[in-house]
Amino acid sequence: MSYRWEIWTDGPSRLSTAAEGAGRLLETMRALAGAFPGEADTVRMTPGGDQLAVADDATAELLREALAAGGNTGVEALGLGRGRLWITWRDPDAGRPGARAQLRIGTKPLMNPVLEERLSAIAALVAEAGRIWAADYAWIDLAHVRQDWNHHRRGLPVFSVATWLRDTAARVDTAGLDVDTTDVGGGRLVTLRVPPAAVGNDEDGAVSGGRALVRALAARTVLADGRPLLEANPALAD
Repeated sequence: MSYRWEIWTDGPSRLSTAAEGAGRLLETMRALAGAFPGEADTVRMTPGGDQLAVADDATAELLREALAAGGNTGVEALGLGRGRLWITWRDPDAGRPGARAQLRIGTKPLMNPVLEERLSAIAALVAEAGRIWAADYAWIDLAHVRQDWNHHRRGLPVFSVATWLRDTAARVDTAGLDVDTTDVGGGRLVTLRVPPAAVGNDEDGAVSGGRALVRALAARTVLADGRPLLEANPALAD
């Protein structure tokens, strides 16, 4: 089936300066360049703008200037490489109590085979994004699944093909479930042992099982404040 995937993070607003944000953006881009050779070696600050090498430290200064000009509240759709990847970072309430920040690494459908063929490598990138941005959670977002039944609520985790939970934010019991787990970056990475299409496919289809796993993980998750995830986000139980 046709779908579009992204990598999302969700966590408290932690940045104090534009230079810090620029450093994290550049670190993210370099991680992408390593994971996707030839796809993320350059970045465009504006549509049609010059391509800047992510390996060049001077690019960090241009990113800092862009963040400072916008009040250090984020950047929108920075295009990478050949245009199959982009980055958006949003921290609109920076400096306010309870503020949350979000990173999105977007892809075009041409990148779908990469997810299907190199899921373990992309899952590792999910955990790395969570670490870089000091997030509470990071996961592979499938837009049509989120819109249909796996509803995200800001500040709470969502399980997908691969999900990373910071140890201090939430815990999940994976015993007996068909998943792989890795403790990395101060959290736990949970990767489903089913193809990505199984999460978004109709359960009566040829590729199934992912939805049941996602629902089981959500039902077994407890947040740092002691609440079950399904109590905090009842929409996940629908």
